[in-house]
Amino acid sequence: RRLGQGGAMVGRGNGLAGKQYYLGLNFAELELDFAHEQDSTSDSGAVTVRIFGKKEDEPPKLEARWTFDELSGATSLPGMTAKVQDFVSVGRGASDWICVPYRGLPSNLHYYTAIAVQFVVFCSLFFLPYIVATATYVVIRRQWRSKRITRR
Repeated sequence: RRLGQGGAMVGRGNGLAGKQYYLGLNFAELELDFAHEQDSTSDSGAVTVRIFGKKEDEPPKLEARWTFDELSGATSLPGMTAKVQDFVSVGRGASDWICVPYRGLPSNLHYYTAIAVQFVVFCSLFFLPYIVATATYVVIRRQWRSKRITRR
């Protein structure tokens, strides 16, 4: 498992510093500290993630801590490329936040292409059974009529 982006904010406490991986059997603990008092510059709280191994009395294998300001984009994370404006939804107030995909926001071409593909797939899945049933009915009826006409 990998926690954080590396740097000073990752690995504080009992965990390792930098990029963190642990592939052994593990258990995760998520701590939400709404009154984070250790950092006097931020009163927004913090999120701490700890990964424990199999043994009961061992310290955490991995540990990472982020403040709510870092997670919301108000302050920078080490290695962060996104800006605050990337998180604020267009046309809304600064208090309305959106999740930004890690690859960035999609272009208009990708957005409208996705909508068109979804529409075509929906229409084909919705109307295809009716089209097949109607075509089958027409073919069977024509064959039945042609047999009936040849009998006369």
